[in-house]
Amino acid sequence: MSLIIFMVTLIAYTEGQSLYNDIENDISFYTTQACYKECYDRDVQLQTQVTNLENQLNSLREKEEILQFQLKCENKTGKYQAGNVTDTQYCFIRSSLTWDDGKTKCQSFNSYLLEINSEAEQNWLMEEISEDNWWIGAREDIDNEVWVWDHSGDELVFRNWDPAGSQPSGGTAEDCALSRVGLWHDYPCNYTFYIICERGK
Repeated sequence: MSLIIFMVTLIAYTEGQSLYNDIENDISFYTTQACYKECYDRDVQLQTQVTNLENQLNSLREKEEILQFQLKCENKTGKYQAGNVTDTQYCFIRSSLTWDDGKTKCQSFNSYLLEINSEAEQNWLMEEISEDNWWIGAREDIDNEVWVWDHSGDELVFRNWDPAGSQPSGGTAEDCALSRVGLWHDYPCNYTFYIICERGK
C-alpha cells in the first residue's frame, strides 16, 4: 500500500513539476515578447523624438547662418536680399573689385560669386542688376574651352550672353563673366566691377 502511495505521490510530483515548468516557460515567453514589443515601441518613439530634435537644431543652425550672412553682408556695405525663386540669399556689394578679389571677399563670409542657373532666377535678379556692371561666378575653363561656374564646377546650363556683342567674344584674356545691364559678357578678370555674392546652393 505504501508503495502505491509513494508511486502516486511521485507521479503527482513529477507531473506537477512539469506543469510548473511549462507555466514558468509560458510566463517567461510572454513576458519577453511583451518586453520586446514595449521596448521596440519605446525605441521607435525615442528615435522619432531624436530625429525631430535634430531637424529643429539643423533648422536653427540654418537660420543662424542666414542671419550671419545678412549681418556680414551689411557690414561690408552690401545690400542683402533673400531669393524668392531659389532657396538662396544674395549680397549686392557696390565696391569695385577684380574678379579674384570679389571671389575672396565672398568667401570671407561663407558665400561665393553669383551662379545663375535658370531664366527665372535671371529675371528676378534683373531688379538689382539691370543697371551697372556686376561680376558673376562664371569663368572660362581654358583647357577644355568651356565656361563653368567657379563655385560648383558645373558647366553653364542656362546662359544669358549678349547676342548683340557676339558674346562670349573670346577676346584676349577675357576669361571672367560680367553682367552688363543684365546681359553677360566675357571680360578680363583684372578689371574692377561690383560683385554679387550668393549663399545657399
